Amino acid sequence: MKKGLLALLILGTAACGTPMVQKLNPVRRLGGYVERASFTTAIKNREPLNKVTMLRNSQQKIYYFTELKNMTGKTITHRWKFNGKVMAEIKFKVKGPRWRVYSRKWLERHRVGTWSASVISESGRTLSTSTFSYTGAPKRNVPASADESIFERGASGAKSLWNDWFGDD
Repeated sequence: MKKGLLALLILGTAACGTPMVQKLNPVRRLGGYVERASFTTAIKNREPLNKVTMLRNSQQKIYYFTELKNMTGKTITHRWKFNGKVMAEIKFKVKGPRWRVYSRKWLERHRVGTWSASVISESGRTLSTSTFSYTGAPKRNVPASADESIFERGASGAKSLWNDWFGDD
């Protein structure tokens, strides 16, 4: 009976052309994996509010959200890079079988280009990488008049164009 069942399983697999056992992702077999990873502009109730692939430099705060599975007790690192250069590394201790964690970065408006963040294991292995483009503000038509210059917009307390374009530095 057992031999007949085994033969039936083997024949059934061969007839379908695909194995009946699902292959696991190699990262999942090694005792933990990244379920989700993405950039977002906000975190609400431990979840990303949106998924960012491009961000204008009028917004300076961004989060890197990750959901980790089966990594309890391990330390992971969020490695932030700008145009390939490491800008920050933030370490986290994973305290449960499903662990959601995020890091936040304040971006300087002049650092337009490609940003990435990676999840790095204790052994230094990259488990996941996400990227986004940080782009400049769109060009504006500035009216040329006697009472308004490119550097100031009057004494009403409104933010100047200079600061809007180049920051408060």
